[in-house]
This record gives sequence, C-alpha cells and structure tokens, in this order.
Amino acid sequence: MNAKRKWTLIAVLFLACSLLLTTGYVLAKYTITWEKGFGLHIYPKKDAYVLTTGSSLNAVLPSDVQRIVFGKTSDYSVEIKDVTAVHVGNEDADLVYLYYVDATETAYILAKKEIVFHADSAEMFKGLSSVQSITFDHLTTENVTTMRSMFYGCTALPLLDITVFDTSSVTDTGSMFEGCETLETVFAGVSFDTSSVTSSENMFLSAYLLVGGNGTRVYPVGETETEQPLDKTYAWPDGVEGKKGYFTDKSQTLFFRSNLLRPIGEGQTYAVNGTSAWFTVANGLDSSTVSKDTVSYTVSYYIDRDGAWELAQTETGTLSGGVFQKKTHTVAPITVEGETFDHVRVVATAVGADRALEAEFDFDASPIEVSYALEENVVRMTVFTKDQSGSFTFGWKNGVLPDASDPNGILQAADPSVYTLDATLNAYTVYEFCFMISDASLFDQVKADPETQMPLTVWVE
Repeated sequence: MNAKRKWTLIAVLFLACSLLLTTGYVLAKYTITWEKGFGLHIYPKKDAYVLTTGSSLNAVLPSDVQRIVFGKTSDYSVEIKDVTAVHVGNEDADLVYLYYVDATETAYILAKKEIVFHADSAEMFKGLSSVQSITFDHLTTENVTTMRSMFYGCTALPLLDITVFDTSSVTDTGSMFEGCETLETVFAGVSFDTSSVTSSENMFLSAYLLVGGNGTRVYPVGETETEQPLDKTYAWPDGVEGKKGYFTDKSQTLFFRSNLLRPIGEGQTYAVNGTSAWFTVANGLDSSTVSKDTVSYTVSYYIDRDGAWELAQTETGTLSGGVFQKKTHTVAPITVEGETFDHVRVVATAVGADRALEAEFDFDASPIEVSYALEENVVRMTVFTKDQSGSFTFGWKNGVLPDASDPNGILQAADPSVYTLDATLNAYTVYEFCFMISDASLFDQVKADPETQMPLTVWVE
C-alpha cells in the first residue's frame, strides 16, 4: 500500500469514528461514577441504552437508598442543586442520567431513549434491604435471560409493579423473590411468561406475606412453612385464565381493598387471641394507585347462630377520591339478646366494586387485660390476669426479641426463633414484659399503626 492510499484510509477511519462519537452511538463501554462510589455501566445502542450492573446495585447505591426510579428524562423534574448527578453522552446527546436525591433518599436512572436491561440481570437488586419502592418505566426486559436472585433479600419492599417485564427469553428465575419477607403484592401481566424457564427453585421462598389478587397465598397467614409450590408453578396473575397465581393483575385490581379481608372464596378464618381484632379498608394500594373517585362502602357483621349466618350489624363509610385514605375498623365478639357470639363473619362491599371482601374471625375471648406501650423500638406489654391463673402463651412475630431481663424471669427461657413461649402466671397479678423490635421494617409498620400492627400477644391456654 502506497503512502497516499495509507493516509487516505486513516483519514476515512478518523472521520467515521468522529461521526460515531458525535451522534452518541459509541461502541465503547462507559462507566458512570460519582464521589460516593456510585457506578453503573451503560452500553450505548442505536435507539436504546443497555443497562447492566455487573453485580448487585447494593454494591454501588448508598446504603440508605429507599426508592429507585427508572424512567424517561422528560417525565421527572430533578433540581440539579439538590442532587448528586452524573451523565454519559456528549453535548448533543446527554441521554443517560443518574441522580441521587439525598433529601428523599431516591436514586433516579433516567434516559431520553428506552433503557434495555442486560441479558444477565441476575442479582440486580439483591440485598437492597432499605428500598421501599422501585418504579419501572421506560424500559424493556425482552432480551433478559436470567433474573436469578433479582430481588433477593429486599426485606423492606411491600409492593412491586413489574407489569412492564417481558420474560419470554428468561430461563432462570431461581430465588427471584427469596427473602422478600414484607412483600404483599406483585403486579404482573401475562407478559411474565415462564415457558422458557428451566430453573426456578426457591423463587418465592420466605415471601411470607405475598398473596395473589384472588387470595392465593404463598404461605398460610402467620406461618413460615408452606406446602404451596415455591418455584415458577404459580408465577402468574391470580385468577387470569382460571389459573392460580401469586401475582396480581393490575388491570383487574379493586380500588377498594383491606389489609386483612380477602375476596370471597378464600375461606380463611382468623383465630383471634383476645377480645378484639382490627382491619383497615383503603381506596388504593398506595398513593400511586389511589382511586380518583370517592369510595362509599358498607361493612356487614354476621354471627354464627345454629350453623347459619345471621346479619347482626352494619357500618358505612367513605374514602375521598384523589388522596390515599384508609380507615380502621374494630371486630369483636357480638352480643345479641344477652348471648355472645365469638365466631364473626365480616363482609365489606364498595360502590362500583365488582366483588366483596370477606373474612371470618374466631375469637378466644380471654378475660385478661393486656395493654401495650411503644417506646423507641421497645414494646412494653402489661398483663393483668384477673381471676385467671395457670398456663399462658406468649406469641411474637419474626423480628421481635423477648427481653429475658423481666423481674420475674418468665422470659428467660424464651427462644426468639420459636415465636411462642408457655409460662405460668398467678391470678389477680399485674406482669410487665419488654420486647425489642429488631426488624426495622416491622418497627416502621408498628410505629405507623400500633393498634393493628402490634407484633405480639398473650393468651390463656
């Protein structure tokens, strides 16, 4: 090759590379970094940007992050002065931005063009134990082949909306939701296709609170053992096409829901230790799913008289539209004509809802007095035994630690992992016990609503 042709070829290559750089369609791998060590890899592509982390975001996000948002740049107004911000691109195409807002502990991953999740998206959110919400918008997962352990250990996440997920190419969902102990609802559509999945063991292991839209539970209420399948068997919107599922079809979600009442057909009876129980009704799942219209509802209480349900009393209420609202209702044994009925059925119906919410409460109307006081993360339980003596049972949830230093030494034999303890108490005596809430997410629930979320109780055997 002569010198003139050689330099001509070099000039052509230089111009081609310059054109690629100018248009933003760069073939090289970018690494986004910031002063706190936040790192992501963005692989530019013609009309999209492929996102991969190489490891869990837990390794690069601040430990106090509570919200993660994937979205379109134009949909979010984030003031630069209030955030730590980085981006990749050039003057004409600053298309991928990463913001972290300290005030709201929110990480934003925004782009002008669609974000494409990398084929290997395993462990992407693994171990993010402080994250309370993840917003998935303006992205596609159609090229993803593994979601193994994707949300493993997200212990503070109550709700997950993955309706945008296309899993038709995914072959591995093992441990995808394992350890999501507070996860109650997963929105997913029929695009969550597991027909190509060959590995899905422990997909829902320890997802103790997860329940599908029609009431299909992974675990029985209050239990940590289950006979339900924990693999991909029920990885489907509950009730769609007549199938059971652990997911909820968002398009069919009632705007009227309860934290305890479930749709008719589940046949769940709640054994209540004490003289009262609580449930709440709400006009949405959270502030993002709130009903735009005012919800009027009726709560009907039935008693079991000679094997037949009889209407005993009703309550009515309203929940204003546009603002997330919930109201707490108390259930107790019902006395009719001097006779007390401990088996109570509750049915709640709302105007416009296509089905009712229902539950049955079976009371053990214990004649003891129990009160609770929350001090920091310690619950002080006071028990007055009245005329009862003998065997009492203490029960507590996972994440609660009994304090063995009580004056009478009753809790010294307590094993925190067993969640119950039998003890002998005297009649007409006041006892005081302390329990520490070690689980931060559980403490937040109790602090927000101590009446209905109290994680411990005591009853007479």
